[in-house]
Amino acid sequence: MEAYIRVGNESIVAPDYVVNELILKGTNRSFDALVTDAKKSDYSFTLLEATYLERTGLHFEPSDYISFGLANKDGFLTNAGKLLADQHIVQRNYDTEYITFLEYRVFSRIN
Repeated sequence: MEAYIRVGNESIVAPDYVVNELILKGTNRSFDALVTDAKKSDYSFTLLEATYLERTGLHFEPSDYISFGLANKDGFLTNAGKLLADQHIVQRNYDTEYITFLEYRVFSRIN
């Protein structure tokens, strides 16, 4: 099955990543909020925690991982959590705009 999107005044076949984004959007979910099979306890977040402390003067609490959408209550990371871990555990190359967007989402909640 092919899906089409409008680009200017023409319809083109939608690339797979666009179809996936549309599916997620239609179910009120986003890629960064999807839960992965990576356990939070297996990774460190010292840079995130240090940056949070520097900008807010507050320590990053374990419950903050859940409230910021970086992990679920069962201790599994979301895609956003994997991107912000100290280890490089994301397999694909994400562009700088997307990572900056995630940083904005995390740190805009603390200001």
